[in-house]
Amino acid sequence: MNKALPIILAILISAAVFGGVGYWLGTQKAEKAASTATATVTTTAKTSGTATADVTADWKSDAENTVTVFTENLLASAPYAPTSDGVNGTKANIALGKLTAAAQATVEKNSPNSISGGLALFCGIQDTPDKGTTITSSMKSDDNTVTVLSKWTYSGEVVTKTFTLILENNQWKISQVK
Repeated sequence: MNKALPIILAILISAAVFGGVGYWLGTQKAEKAASTATATVTTTAKTSGTATADVTADWKSDAENTVTVFTENLLASAPYAPTSDGVNGTKANIALGKLTAAAQATVEKNSPNSISGGLALFCGIQDTPDKGTTITSSMKSDDNTVTVLSKWTYSGEVVTKTFTLILENNQWKISQVK
């Protein structure tokens, strides 16, 4: 029995060591996968010495979220009438906030008494898509431009809207809707 004891101890210690190493390697792989899955935002220095965020985050979901929030609030602000107060005005202002500064100026210039009316003109719509909207695709043209296609379904027809987004102040903002 005395000769068997060291062999049994050696087997138990080996199992513990190999099990511990296996566990450690498994946690390292999981941590690496988790850190790889998170979006990365790196900081680069410009020649002026100021730091700026290089947005390498998930451009697709960020751009699509901008279009979704814009569309939901645009449609919720209907009818496209004066919206100085109330829920319609709040929704129209949220939608307006998803536009670039230049697009916002255009909306406000074209319809100074109705933000929701200006947004409808900006999007080229008169009626809301009563059967809903769906984002169908997104593509990145360059580091600062994304195009999102959205299907707008009306009772009698389907219309594809093309949203052009640009990176403005490190956020995807809608510059054009066709």
